[in-house]
Amino acid sequence: MNKRGFSEHLDWIIGISLFMLYILFMIVTLKPGIQPLHTGDTLLSIIQNNFIESITLEITKVPLNAKVKSTCLGLPNVNIPFPFDWTREKTKMVNKNNQNISFNIQSSNLIFDYAPTADSILREYYLLNSEEFSDSSGLSGGCSDSNVLEYIYGVPELLTGLSQNKIDILDAISYEQLKEELNYPLTNDFNITINNRASNEISSGRAPPTNANVYVKQFTDFILEDTGEKVPVTVTIKVW
Repeated sequence: MNKRGFSEHLDWIIGISLFMLYILFMIVTLKPGIQPLHTGDTLLSIIQNNFIESITLEITKVPLNAKVKSTCLGLPNVNIPFPFDWTREKTKMVNKNNQNISFNIQSSNLIFDYAPTADSILREYYLLNSEEFSDSSGLSGGCSDSNVLEYIYGVPELLTGLSQNKIDILDAISYEQLKEELNYPLTNDFNITINNRASNEISSGRAPPTNANVYVKQFTDFILEDTGEKVPVTVTIKVW
């Protein structure tokens, strides 16, 4: 009887031991407890998506051609209907050489400076509107004795790119605050570098340690200037 009871206990001990060995084998093989919380691709996506979204600028650009005949001795002010619900503060006006033109928006009319010439010629302008603009300057005094011979607005175009102003704002805050702004994991680190064609460089974040497993992604984007011009830049993201 005692031998049979011991044999039953021995079978139970062997069974438990085999089960524990199987569990230990699974832990060593699969290592579920030490898998990284975020993969390199996930960290790169977090930075790229959140960073680009936070510094993206949108500008609506509308071409305008106008031909004016003026008898003014000074700088003529041209007055034409304005079909957009834009405010002066959120709007800019430039000529085809991207030089700023003084203008105002009043009672659904566009009033702007028109440099006089001996002959009436068709001038090319561009009107730009963005929620990021904050120009409150208006139009100085000028002669209004002008005859608009021809004017036509072109099709609006939506431009998107990176905002230099937003990049400078993010670059000025602390690294920990930038992490929070980009919703980046506290246990990981990153570095973002932006280079333009003039070899100017902006770097945000930390430098990776020499022993870190660093994941890198590089791509080309554009800085969108308030004149609508696009300046190519190279963005390099490092995460670890």
